[in-house]
Amino acid sequence: MADWTNFSHLSYQDRVTASPYKSNAEAAAKLTKVANNPLAYANDIQKIYYIQVNPAALQKPYRVTIKDWGGMFLRYGTAAGIWGVAGLTAVYYIMPGFNIFNDIRSVSKFVKDSISGEDK
Repeated sequence: MADWTNFSHLSYQDRVTASPYKSNAEAAAKLTKVANNPLAYANDIQKIYYIQVNPAALQKPYRVTIKDWGGMFLRYGTAAGIWGVAGLTAVYYIMPGFNIFNDIRSVSKFVKDSISGEDK
């Protein structure tokens, strides 16, 4: 009678009457148990899904959201930092009076003096 292939489904009242739960509190408690430990109430296909396909479905939603936001901030923050350094470098090289050979010479002299301990 309640076969999904035909149009004679149980009415809402019939489904409520056939429910094993006698009160709303009992049904809510059962739903809470299922939500807290879905693997305990999952069939074999659902267990494969939870364990192999989407393990994040077993985590609390706020943890997944925090992890997603953290990864996004890290990626975009790193990209913004690299672009900032590249921009500052480009501005420095475009400035008038720039001479790469003088810079290389002065940096190498500074490193050599730092290593050898010589002062000016």
